[in-house]
Amino acid sequence: QAVAHGGYLYVFGGEFTSPNQERFHHYRDLWRLDLKENTWEQLPNKVGPSARSGHRMIVHPAGKSVLLFGGFYDTGAEIRYYNDVWELTLETMVWKVRSGEDGVALKKGGGGASTLQGPSPRSASHVSASADALYVYGGYCKYAGDGEGDDGDVEKGVTHSDLWRLDLKTWSWEKLKKQGLAPGPRAGATSAVHPAKKRNVLFGGVVDHEIRKGEVIISEFFSDAYAMSLEGGRWFPVTLYADKGAGGDANKGGAAAGEAGTGLEEAERVARGESTNVNFNIRSELTRAAVKIQA
Repeated sequence: QAVAHGGYLYVFGGEFTSPNQERFHHYRDLWRLDLKENTWEQLPNKVGPSARSGHRMIVHPAGKSVLLFGGFYDTGAEIRYYNDVWELTLETMVWKVRSGEDGVALKKGGGGASTLQGPSPRSASHVSASADALYVYGGYCKYAGDGEGDDGDVEKGVTHSDLWRLDLKTWSWEKLKKQGLAPGPRAGATSAVHPAKKRNVLFGGVVDHEIRKGEVIISEFFSDAYAMSLEGGRWFPVTLYADKGAGGDANKGGAAAGEAGTGLEEAERVARGESTNVNFNIRSELTRAAVKIQA
């Protein structure tokens, strides 16, 4: 994950996966790119977040530090998800943990549990920051099977749709009730704050539908947009217009407001071969091991 601020691009962590999906490596190094000179500098990082990818970084509204939330670590035999919050002071390049502890581990044939204060561990969440608050929406996490029933040994992925607010003065979490027409579950969305209108705008994202007890995974991609008032917390859909003279439908593939819950039904139709939809990507049992969320 990377974030740009003050003439520099800061990069922390990330993941390497071999072409045959047999070797994985997660990084915890910290780099800074001078956007004027186009030169890289590796920064000291003895104390800081653990190796991970799928985390989110954003500039603190005060402009003097960078905030990091969540992510995951995958060795092939174990997947660990995080919900911790770290702050990197840009003047001293020193990390401080502000919230959270060790992540929830998913071991092959095992499970994970955690006592939480704040959002559950996840990767690919949507984050934004304004005034004295950090907002976290959605994201993805995978859990081990519960050992019960025919599919008790099958790993289960969960795409979240909860909304949380972190007070940047007290570093305390508050779960917010979604108001208005909020987006459905999704991960990998992107966003930006509109300071003048005091809104946070979210675009796109993806949700995985597990069909036939997880034998087939169909990824549904979104091209819709939503805005959330930073004052009242109310969501409303944003209409996207194409340029004049451009062909096609600007909202093609985007779920219209009020259509929540239809994605799984469409995914099942795609899996049965009854429907063809460019926004649904089929991942069969043969290919699912070679594809992971890289958001």
